[in-house]
Amino acid sequence: MKIELTKQRLVISAAVAAAAVLLGAYLILFRPLINKLKLLHSEYQGLETSISRARDAISSLKLEGLKKELVSEADVSLAIEELTKKGKAKGINFISLTPQQIAREPGHYKVLPVDLELEASYAMLGDFLGKLDDLNRSLIRVRKFNLVSNKLNPKILITKLSLDMYFSE
Repeated sequence: MKIELTKQRLVISAAVAAAAVLLGAYLILFRPLINKLKLLHSEYQGLETSISRARDAISSLKLEGLKKELVSEADVSLAIEELTKKGKAKGINFISLTPQQIAREPGHYKVLPVDLELEASYAMLGDFLGKLDDLNRSLIRVRKFNLVSNKLNPKILITKLSLDMYFSE
């Protein structure tokens, strides 16, 4: 009976020792990993929220971008008129405005190169160039420009601009 009792104690002791080893391994190895996993999960949820907000913002920007439609070839004069109105509102004096031949860009766009010569102060010119993006009827790219100060009034610049006005087919 003593031998059986000792065997039972040995089995029980081995089971308790195994449970203690497993508990120790859990506490030492797995618990820190679980805590780290919880932190990463919280960070993931925050990133998921940020991504969702960014997607919403992009969607709203796409909707705003759709408001700016390219004009057709027949309405190019309206786009040029809008360009000159914006310039005159900024104090720009247009000396000349010369549309060139319409060219086709790869894709679905046509381009009207326009050469401009104008007089303005540096601040007015900068404001005008910055507002080209705000035009509703056209998309404009400044291809090149040349600035020369007016000999009679050095505060005024004589500027030659080459623009590309994009429009749909």
